[in-house]
Amino acid sequence: MISQPLHHRNQQKEKLVPGISERRLQPLGKRIRAMFIAAPQFIAEWRQRVRTHNKLTALSDGDLRDAGRTRAEVEAERCKAFLW
Repeated sequence: MISQPLHHRNQQKEKLVPGISERRLQPLGKRIRAMFIAAPQFIAEWRQRVRTHNKLTALSDGDLRDAGRTRAEVEAERCKAFLW
């Protein structure tokens, strides 16, 4: 019987392990690098959310009504966590 190379067998085993995502199987260095690459975009989006929340809370009730929002919706949005 011809056996497969060890690295090929390990790759097959990793694919067959239930409950383990590919992300967890990546080497730690790759995950850290990806995190640092994604960080500026994440921070930019977070800052945009903060600006949007601040602008919405500064609008008058009439302006909110024109935009199809209510003060209660704005307050509910303001109370949400910025990161989600």
